[in-house]
Amino acid sequence: MSENQTAPTDASAAISSALATERLRNIRLVNRARVAILFVTLFVDLFFLATRPGHPGSVLLHSAWLVSAFGVALGSQRSDAFARRSASFVTFVDMPVFFLQMRSVFSALEQTAHAIDSRPISTGVTVYFALIILLSGMLLERRQLYLTLVLALVLLGCLQIEAGVYASNMAFAAVGLMATFGVAIATGNRTVALVTAVSDEQRRRERLGRYFSPQVAARLLDRHEDAGRGEIREVTVLFGDLRDFTAIGESMPGPSVVTLLNSVHEAMVEAIFANGGTLDKYMGDGIMAYFGAPMDQPDHAACALRCAAAMQTALGRLNERRALAGTPPLRMGIGVHSGGVVLGDIGAARRREYTVIGHTVNIAARLEQMTKETGVPVLISAETALRAGATSLLREVDTIAIRGQVEPMKVYTFAAP
Repeated sequence: MSENQTAPTDASAAISSALATERLRNIRLVNRARVAILFVTLFVDLFFLATRPGHPGSVLLHSAWLVSAFGVALGSQRSDAFARRSASFVTFVDMPVFFLQMRSVFSALEQTAHAIDSRPISTGVTVYFALIILLSGMLLERRQLYLTLVLALVLLGCLQIEAGVYASNMAFAAVGLMATFGVAIATGNRTVALVTAVSDEQRRRERLGRYFSPQVAARLLDRHEDAGRGEIREVTVLFGDLRDFTAIGESMPGPSVVTLLNSVHEAMVEAIFANGGTLDKYMGDGIMAYFGAPMDQPDHAACALRCAAAMQTALGRLNERRALAGTPPLRMGIGVHSGGVVLGDIGAARRREYTVIGHTVNIAARLEQMTKETGVPVLISAETALRAGATSLLREVDTIAIRGQVEPMKVYTFAAP
């Protein structure tokens, strides 16, 4: 198919893009959460300042921290680039500012002759640093998370030594931070796994949507069937090709040629999907489809004939619009043949196509080419006509020799309405 299987490098790029999107979303969430946390804790600081005088410097530092956090949150909402850069705020601003704030509190308490209680210091500071580690883990940056842990352990140790915390309490606090770090790592790994799974599923859905009708794609997804597995199937192959399109295209500007081809292909693919067919590939102004795979389709020959008729009808509607615009009509030759094929992902690892190959495909392509010689828009092999039970409804054209076919083949076309 011209719609190629995504190469491994493309799959990695898709997953990286999904992870980058998730990281950006989490950065903005962390930036908003920081504002909320600082807003609440500022009120706590103000409460203690009112009830127990002592550390206005801490409140001023807290206020400046809140203002800068609000600016970061606002900037990250407006700019992706700014949001990505703001991820380092957790490690290089939140922790140092909190450390300075706590030292300011200690200094104020000492000046007012208040004793520093080691237990709340050890518990409260540890909890806050643990919260910062969890927020850092949400950013899905493993190196930054490691740096956050190291910096948290160093700053926490400095504060605990200054507060005279017992060594046993310091050890428990360090273990608590490392346990929080483990939770952050596990949560990050789980997030990466979920994003990867969702990305893979989305790519699989998109891939199936390119190849198959919506009904077939849905059934494949429900059955979790591996559509790339090689197998031999009985199918009906259809080739369609616009006649003299090169000459038409030469008289048109490039963008108009693309627009015209897109409108033709859209109408043809709609007819293919409406009849349960699988789009195989676009070939410039041509198209290839098959019926009967990857899902079983006992009436694949009849479906292919209905599709060929629908394609001719769709082309007629396009020509009606072209006539109103004063442009020449388009003509299409269609060849249809039934038989065995090899079906599966074929090609190099970096560029594979889910396609059918074999003698049946060659015959269908040559029938399409011979519509020029026979002067009919659709040529249908006797094999397809018999399988569809439609020989009495079709008009026999001739018995013709086809390159690659040992015996001459009887061919049919649609009877005039």
